Amino acid sequence: MRYLIPLLALAFAASPLLTGSFGGFDPNAFPVPQQDPPVTPEGYAFSIWGLIYLALIAHGLIGLRRGDDPDWARTRAPLALSLAVGAIWIPVAKASPL
Repeated sequence: MRYLIPLLALAFAASPLLTGSFGGFDPNAFPVPQQDPPVTPEGYAFSIWGLIYLALIAHGLIGLRRGDDPDWARTRAPLALSLAVGAIWIPVAKASPL
């Protein structure tokens, strides 16, 4: 499992590069079209993701050295699940907002 975390972290970080970045949903893609939503985030707000990707990759690499440390082992399965979902999130979101 410890080898899976850095691989999934890399897949998560590579997802926007391989699938194209997510620019938001088409307002007409919703069952009720969302014309002129009251709040939308500015593009720069998403720059935090670069730091998040780097931290997750670093965490995975540090975890390789921790081996079977029980403090690290407890968190690996939930983190692996989260990273796996995160790695496929952009392609799924591009398919449909639902």
